[in-house]
Amino acid sequence: MQEKQINEKESLELISRMIRNTQNHLEGNEGIPLLVWGYTTVAITIAVWAAIYFTNQDYWHFLWFAIPILGFILMKIFNKRQPSQVKTYIDTTIGYVWIVLGIACVAFGAISFFSRINILSIVLMLIGSGCTITGLIIKYLPVTIGGIIAMILSAVLLLLQQTLDTYLLIFALAFIAMCIIPGHCLNRKARKSIQLKEKNHV
Repeated sequence: MQEKQINEKESLELISRMIRNTQNHLEGNEGIPLLVWGYTTVAITIAVWAAIYFTNQDYWHFLWFAIPILGFILMKIFNKRQPSQVKTYIDTTIGYVWIVLGIACVAFGAISFFSRINILSIVLMLIGSGCTITGLIIKYLPVTIGGIIAMILSAVLLLLQQTLDTYLLIFALAFIAMCIIPGHCLNRKARKSIQLKEKNHV
């Protein structure tokens, strides 16, 4: 049986439909993935800062490993509350991007305990790149801009000698810019979309 050949116009329409579906999935989740990882990272960053500041003990850096654990648990909880949706090819592609980046971040985190590499700068560059790629794929500007801001702040961390206070502050600000703010933007867009649909049905 021969496969149906589609022309250029149909191909573009198919891609556009997948992008819209992916945007709808993000809006349907009300930005939950971005908010979960954003708030979790900022909270752990503050916890690390407070623990080291008041105890002057570096072993509190092990708290960083709570980010993937806590984030994964929270995502599982929120995903169970969401209705099941058919995944498009773009959804799957974005998922693979974040799986690879997540593994890389954990790996660099483990390596940092045996070397003096600038782990926070590397993590920001990886996650910032992932947000930028995601934003470009789904054509959602707040995510793209947030990722670019994080990449710029990554360079700042790499080039400048910072104290613990400013170092962690910059790291937290980056996650606010690339996760928390875009996440709330998605929330707002989702609410407006729902209100518009309800208004049209009246």
